[in-house]
Amino acid sequence: MVRALLAFVFGVFVSPTGLAQDLKLSGPELTPELRVELENILGLRLENEQLSASTYNQLADVAKRYLRSVGFVDGDVQAILTGDDIWQLQVEPGPTFEILSVQVEVASPPQARLNVDLQQIASNSLVTGEVVKADALITAEQEILDALFEAGFVVASIVERSVTINRDRTGVDVELKVRTGDFNRLGLPTDPSGWFENDFLSSLKTWEDGEVATRSTLGEFVSRLENLDSIRSATLRFDRSDGDQSTTPVIVNLKPTAKNRFEGAVGYAGSEGFGVNAQWFRRNLFRRDETSNVFGLFAELETRIGAGIERPHFGRLGRTLRLNAEAYQLRTDAFDVDGGLISVGFERQTSDVLSQSARTKLQTIRGRDAIGDRRLSTLSFEVNNAFDFRDDPFDPSQGAFFALSTEPAYSWGEESATFVRLVGEARGYVSFGDITTAFRTRMGSLIGAEAQEAPPDLRFYSGGGGSVRGYGYQTLSPRIANQPVLNGVPIDRRDEFEFFGGASLIETTAELRIRHTETWGSAVFIEGGSADLSPEPRFDTMRYAAGFGLRYFTEFGPLRADIAFPIDARSEDEAFQVYVSIGQAF
Repeated sequence: MVRALLAFVFGVFVSPTGLAQDLKLSGPELTPELRVELENILGLRLENEQLSASTYNQLADVAKRYLRSVGFVDGDVQAILTGDDIWQLQVEPGPTFEILSVQVEVASPPQARLNVDLQQIASNSLVTGEVVKADALITAEQEILDALFEAGFVVASIVERSVTINRDRTGVDVELKVRTGDFNRLGLPTDPSGWFENDFLSSLKTWEDGEVATRSTLGEFVSRLENLDSIRSATLRFDRSDGDQSTTPVIVNLKPTAKNRFEGAVGYAGSEGFGVNAQWFRRNLFRRDETSNVFGLFAELETRIGAGIERPHFGRLGRTLRLNAEAYQLRTDAFDVDGGLISVGFERQTSDVLSQSARTKLQTIRGRDAIGDRRLSTLSFEVNNAFDFRDDPFDPSQGAFFALSTEPAYSWGEESATFVRLVGEARGYVSFGDITTAFRTRMGSLIGAEAQEAPPDLRFYSGGGGSVRGYGYQTLSPRIANQPVLNGVPIDRRDEFEFFGGASLIETTAELRIRHTETWGSAVFIEGGSADLSPEPRFDTMRYAAGFGLRYFTEFGPLRADIAFPIDARSEDEAFQVYVSIGQAF
């Protein structure tokens, strides 16, 4: 730590590439080990320009302070000009000084409360008879403060440090003076600004009433506050104005984020056209960190508008309640759907890597596909589990991601069906320097019903920008052309619908990402996929594509532009597809 500090101080004077070629270290007491240490601290190089005399004096001062920090209390370094532009640092380290005694004094202590042996803590780092070093002194002070912080003295400080030199004994006597501050047992947190309800703050506290205050306890509380969506930063102070020493109220000082936020994104895919996604958020709606949002997606194939609200820490810590309602319209080569959806669900971050969610959905559609016109309602219960080991969710370079969605559903209307929709996904990332290899596999299956029994937008489709680049949207799905019967059910073979959703899905991608500069990168990829009428994913029907792209890295994530070419091209497939969007493909 001390060496790093000295290196930083030195860097203020001169960069490592600015030292003179002829600068040398000399001295009869300069050992090879000490020479290496000083050269590392000073950053000596052989190929450099000449510098001024004042710079060499500054270098000498840095070297002198380093000597003292490692026990050479009387060490001296002088910059000497020995010839024509020939400089050297004359080093006289002298003897190393030992620790003779260590004394810790507590200034105005609440003696009845202080049950920490500060003397013993200091002696563990500052051992008598050993060479006195600055890093040992710093360690001792920090360990004293850490012990006091965990004993209820959260504002403790080192108010004085005294190192007395005894040259006759080549040693030092160390004395530390500590001020503990008040002893605190924690009471209720309060928010004078009124940004949050006090009972909401109390639900976030990390202590029981009357518990001894510790830095770790209070630090965790601050972290919980700063993880709230409506808070930029938080600090704490104690209120002892009433003189009650039994518990100490915790005053929370908050810096909120902007109450309103707008987000927008634009994307383009060759077979899907342009799309615009916009969202407006309103934070802390009812003073419990709620966030409401209104959103809209406007694309050539899909339109969605809706609203939602989420409330964190609902009922228990870490559990988020989400309510959503939306209306949507889908126009594809497989179906036309006008629908509405309402949902209520919970999400919980169970650990640093595991998140779980569950929601109940009620969906009503008026759909038209190859089978005909139908009105269907679907009640489902979706359960999601995700394990996220990625280093960055927006631009990962290391780690893995696993997700499994299980959705039992019941549909009714002109006909009824009961089925379970399963979707699993795995991603992996490995980096070597500026090169990242990324892999993705996604599989899905409808269990308990034929494809035609499920609502059109709950079947599986493959092909397109978020699926298999290089092929048109949904074109790797079952085709209805020349197929008058689908799983024993006659179909209309309506001219406006060429494709039909499947009961299973398989997709896989391998991508190589190269970072050329801080702002530019490139990628090459190969991927394949297929949707099939069988409930078991079929690898033999997969089609593959390959492509490349550019990445422009920004503060909010990479901008992506890809071009992909079908490998197993059919006569109706385009020669290539272009995709532009924000974020990596996966």
